[in-house]
Amino acid sequence: MAKQCFFVGCDNNSTNNPEKLFLTVPQKVDRRKLWFEAVGRTYIPGKSLYCCEDHFDLEKDAENWIHFKLMGTRLMLKDNVVPRSMVRKETSSQFTPTSRKRKMETQQHSRGLRRKLFPEPTVPGTSQDVTEDVEELQLKTVASPSGIHCYTCFGTQYRLQAEEKLGFYRAIPEFIPDLTMVFSNLC
Repeated sequence: MAKQCFFVGCDNNSTNNPEKLFLTVPQKVDRRKLWFEAVGRTYIPGKSLYCCEDHFDLEKDAENWIHFKLMGTRLMLKDNVVPRSMVRKETSSQFTPTSRKRKMETQQHSRGLRRKLFPEPTVPGTSQDVTEDVEELQLKTVASPSGIHCYTCFGTQYRLQAEEKLGFYRAIPEFIPDLTMVFSNLC
């Protein structure tokens, strides 16, 4: 069902203006009466009615305007706000499809960056994979040029590899004993 603006003299509806926001008229009796007085209508209890964005200055009237624009959360008006006679004369929405598109592009870009910076660790398919990783760490730990050393003594590259694997396998409790063997030979 199409949403029709309840403001007297306003012809906006969600069919003719799908890009416009339609805010629900409050259900609390005292606030609802204030809205009806502001638009010059007779009070009607209970029925779901809507008022289009043209009767608000959303940047000032909304509690969460920035959060709404960036995150797409439900728009919440401040408690003292009532609709006003045609705040906006333009036919375009305050929240245009262009800004919706830009918001989606920004969110997709952020997700892509997060995936690049923090890739999800792959779960080993079998315990054989874990054993191979542990054996590889043991070799790198023991086979340093100057004898037996802990993983921190022979280079950042091996240390980082060991820390990554240790961090991942700590999440899997049954593999912790194997890892303690890897790092038991300290300098």
